[in-house]
Amino acid sequence: MAIKYYEQLQHIDTNKGPAVLSVESLTHPIASKLLGYKDLNEFMSKFDSSEFDKLLKVKDQFYEEFFDSCAQRELTFSEEVKNDFKSNNLGLSYMCLRLRDNKYREPIHVGRMITRLNTDDQYIVSEIMLDNYCMNSIVPSKENIKNVVDLGAHIGSYSIMAAILFSNAKIYSYEAAQENYDMAVKNITINGLSDRILITQAAVGGKGFPQELLLSGVKSGRDNVQHQSIRNTGGNKIIWSEEDCGLDLKTTTLKEIVEQNNIEKIDILKMDIEGSEYQVLEHAYESGTLEVVDKMVLELHVNPKRGRTFDKIFKYLYDDFSHIVYNKHNKVLIARKL
Repeated sequence: MAIKYYEQLQHIDTNKGPAVLSVESLTHPIASKLLGYKDLNEFMSKFDSSEFDKLLKVKDQFYEEFFDSCAQRELTFSEEVKNDFKSNNLGLSYMCLRLRDNKYREPIHVGRMITRLNTDDQYIVSEIMLDNYCMNSIVPSKENIKNVVDLGAHIGSYSIMAAILFSNAKIYSYEAAQENYDMAVKNITINGLSDRILITQAAVGGKGFPQELLLSGVKSGRDNVQHQSIRNTGGNKIIWSEEDCGLDLKTTTLKEIVEQNNIEKIDILKMDIEGSEYQVLEHAYESGTLEVVDKMVLELHVNPKRGRTFDKIFKYLYDDFSHIVYNKHNKVLIARKL
């Protein structure tokens, strides 16, 4: 099941936009209707684990309507794939571009994302499509992007969108959590991008050793204690130690990524690794690896109690990057060279 409109993208001048990136869920409208919500906004704000349990009670009807909806869009699935969706409670969304040329009206479906209904996968994919990492504006010429490194790939949404926007690029993706890695492999495969996205299950760090992989279980941005949260699959973090604790977790460094893949220049380095960016940048700074990084975008996780301060980040970046901007609203830092 390859990207239906992928070939058409070769004829779109993406240097002038796509002005808007968006995501369109095929499963959420059906779930919203079956659970009696008045609209998708109410569904997205109230859907929690108890509501998911209610959805499971009408699971057969839900998937019957979902597959019917897909068939109407000329999306067909083998029985094996259908069983995978039903047994693992999976959903599906389109990644879309809305172009300036047609006044943003008709979305062009450029990719597909499989998500887990009992998690906040959809929320995280939506963040990527809202361009929190500035894919659509970080570079003046998209065809010149050759190498993108994605640290903290989650289920693959950034890597897939990068492969779509930067048609000449090779994407090197790294994800530590097994379940997220497995989902990323599914998504890369259904989008026909296995030849351009090389994904590795590994934690990326520096001089330290992994002591523990903490799997998060609280939904992002939901503080109402009346709601039992669905799983935040993007909040997994690694605790690092100066000594080898024997944790069975493959690790690597940015230096090793560059050397093993014979990368002469990283055009874009993206990091969302829940605090491990300090490990990565310290080692990359000391080993001189930052010299090959042209542009960097990362979600910054400041925590002075763990030694993660603004001062450290700027110490690592100051020598190699002339332009550094931090957005305190979404905690995203962008660094680039002239």
